[in-house]
Amino acid sequence: TKLPSRLEDDETADRLRLMDKCMQILKFLRDKDIAAGSFFQEPVDPVAHGIPTYHQIITNPMDLGTVQTKMINSEIHSPDQFA
Repeated sequence: TKLPSRLEDDETADRLRLMDKCMQILKFLRDKDIAAGSFFQEPVDPVAHGIPTYHQIITNPMDLGTVQTKMINSEIHSPDQFA
């Protein structure tokens, strides 16, 4: 008898469940951000915002739209990478 997936001792199934939770968290964050004015949906434009040293200070910038694209394209492979 096959166990329900939530009871299986399967690393792949566990990782997929965790990645699904990450996608749910991302959707929650994006919805909240959109409701608040969409401040974190797109990458920062340092020229438009007059912060020329932005990329010197923020060495790995990440916005919610980029995270979503990376999740959809399977470029984020683990909850650690998501975090």
